[in-house]
Amino acid sequence: MDTAASFDLSSLFVTREQLLAARAARTRIHLIDVRKPPAFASDPRMVQGALHCPPNQVGQWAEMHSSDRAVVVYCVYGHAVSQSAAQQLRALGFQAWALAGGFKGGEDGADDATDIARWRSVDLPIAPSLGTWGR
Repeated sequence: MDTAASFDLSSLFVTREQLLAARAARTRIHLIDVRKPPAFASDPRMVQGALHCPPNQVGQWAEMHSSDRAVVVYCVYGHAVSQSAAQQLRALGFQAWALAGGFKGGEDGADDATDIARWRSVDLPIAPSLGTWGR
């Protein structure tokens, strides 16, 4: 299995630092933006190298891909949507994690202010959307 050694299977989350380190080490990772269509439409930028896959299509995506790569999913804030997608992928045999803080780096008023500051202090490479999986 080609996964980053720093990704801990006992945790459902990876940090931005871990994701960037794995990418710098050229670790083969499926990076999936699982924001719901309205959230994605309101800001169609993505983390560079990601593919958008609506959360209700994660199972279909998994059927079309092998589990030989780590999978990191992210939603807007790193809450229920990405956590559910990562758990679903794990149940299907993938080594999967949710990105802590999601695309926005946490949600003001919902996440701990210290966590938000840490997440937002690490810039992710952002790129225009290349489209949505399955379309």
